Amino acid sequence: MTHTIENTETPSELANAADYVPRFSKSVVTGCVVYVVSSLPVFLGVCLGYFALRPGRNIPYGEHSLLLRFAAWDGGQFMTILDRGYAYNPDQISNVALFPGYPALAALLQRWSGFSSAAALLAVAQVSLCAAFVVWHRYLSVRFPKDANMAFRGLVVMALFPTTFFFRMAYSESLFVLLAATILLGLHQRWPILAVALLIGAAVSVRLVGIALIPALVISVVTDQASISRKITRLAFSLPLCVWGLVAYMVFLWFQLGDPFAYSKAQASFFLRSPVPGIDHWYRLAILEPVWGNYFSGSDAYWRRHDPQLPALLSLQFANPIWFSIAVVSVLAGWVRTQMTDVEFLFGISLLALAYIGRAEEFCMGAQARYAAPALPVYIVVAQWLSRMPQAAWLTTTVASTTLLTVYSALFASWYFFL
Repeated sequence: MTHTIENTETPSELANAADYVPRFSKSVVTGCVVYVVSSLPVFLGVCLGYFALRPGRNIPYGEHSLLLRFAAWDGGQFMTILDRGYAYNPDQISNVALFPGYPALAALLQRWSGFSSAAALLAVAQVSLCAAFVVWHRYLSVRFPKDANMAFRGLVVMALFPTTFFFRMAYSESLFVLLAATILLGLHQRWPILAVALLIGAAVSVRLVGIALIPALVISVVTDQASISRKITRLAFSLPLCVWGLVAYMVFLWFQLGDPFAYSKAQASFFLRSPVPGIDHWYRLAILEPVWGNYFSGSDAYWRRHDPQLPALLSLQFANPIWFSIAVVSVLAGWVRTQMTDVEFLFGISLLALAYIGRAEEFCMGAQARYAAPALPVYIVVAQWLSRMPQAAWLTTTVASTTLLTVYSALFASWYFFL
């Protein structure tokens, strides 16, 4: 089966395609407008959660602060990093599990502006998301130069996809998405491979799953028209740079806490059901037990055990396997049907595989929808599916998605079980 690979295009083909690509200024305007319009449902949802909804639990901080409702759950861990630094206790949840790229940028902004921790974190997230929309629109414009509407459709799908409400919170996802979109653009436009590798290292410093971008770089180099010796040389120099963010964090942890692997060990404290021995763990993953076990009342992964308050339609714990499965099916189907390139496929499937293998079993698919949201190739496939639907179906889908985006934001801000 043959798939479209960007690097097989000749310079003349690229030049011809470039004739159809709009100016970068169009991406700036479109990205910013879509950012503003699509953020309104999220802001409305947070306001509803703050002013109208009964809290889903005793709120540990920010009960009387609208701003802090954007920093619920993991946002509190990031604020602790800014206020008190990193700490590791093997007997409890520790913030070393969160990588430093995002809070480091927020700390720089805080020092320059005097913002509070929550304000600095939220500002970095919002600016990153707006920039990500611009870059994603630009990528789709050059990726589909002869389809004038694809860039806008693909951007709107990402902007209104229900689980992307996390991109608007004090979380690291939006910064990661900005870097991922930039890296895909760089690979497509054949930026210097060392520059792309440095960007991948930066993505790893934001979220460990940034290593999912490494296979995309490898296939881009391997399928290039350069000689074998040149390909080997490029990989030898670029691959170490892809993990500079991880190495830097490990060195920091070594000097700061005396344990370079504290970030990994801290994951042992994050679980919804007790971890099982290695063989049982891998067996459960292999038979997809975290997915179907989420819907069987006799399973310790049953969603109602972890979210007893919300009805199924509103519970993200109930929907996590559904959103994750949609992402997996989209990536696989998009690759089989040649709707995405090998670069896009390897990034998407690697990110989803890392999310599933890393936390799905002991976390009972918790947060899998959030982990899948940065899989950008999913939005390419969904946008192409929707483009073939009648206008009424497209409108219905848009309204339903926007409604869920608002509801999810409200429940998150009200401290319901939204991970």
